[in-house]
Amino acid sequence: SHPNERNLIVEVSEWTDTRSLDKVLSEHRRIDWRRAAQIARDVAAALDFINKSDAALIHRNVQPKSILVCSDGHAQLTDFDLAYDPGSDFTVLGVHAEERLSVSFTAPEVFLGRSDFSSDVYSLGAVLFQAISGVEPNAASDIAATLTASLESSPGSKEDLACLASLVISMLAEKPHQRPTAAVVADTLSRLIKPKASQ
Repeated sequence: SHPNERNLIVEVSEWTDTRSLDKVLSEHRRIDWRRAAQIARDVAAALDFINKSDAALIHRNVQPKSILVCSDGHAQLTDFDLAYDPGSDFTVLGVHAEERLSVSFTAPEVFLGRSDFSSDVYSLGAVLFQAISGVEPNAASDIAATLTASLESSPGSKEDLACLASLVISMLAEKPHQRPTAAVVADTLSRLIKPKASQ
């Protein structure tokens, strides 16, 4: 029998017109918060799905180059080569895995072999932070101040922008238990980008 007793996981994706998020950001540096939120919402929903699936996978490599942005604005999560099954006996990343991970987008505990579902939320928070601000989190001396300055002149209500900033900050919490779940992230972002009824 095959040594992987939980069966092989094969990544299959429909053929769509896409570009990786890192290419989008290389052209524009930063994007409108609503577009960034829609992309992050789709990725959060994908993370929630794989976390709750029978395989219960942790992606461990969420970063701009692993997110494909479709022509209709929606996003897909790819690059599952470092995905980890928390039900397995080993947590190693593999030979030279550190060369494939980005410190800017990887939760601190991943490098210590303590990955859990919240590690992916941290990574997505780092992606969302860069998409909104144009800088990577580890290059910002003050995460909250950078977010506030980036959103200051953005369209949208003060309440929505404050909620978005608070969400991103919580996703980047150093302690895993302080981060929201992927489901909460997806739900919060869905509410923020939902068209508001005219007054």
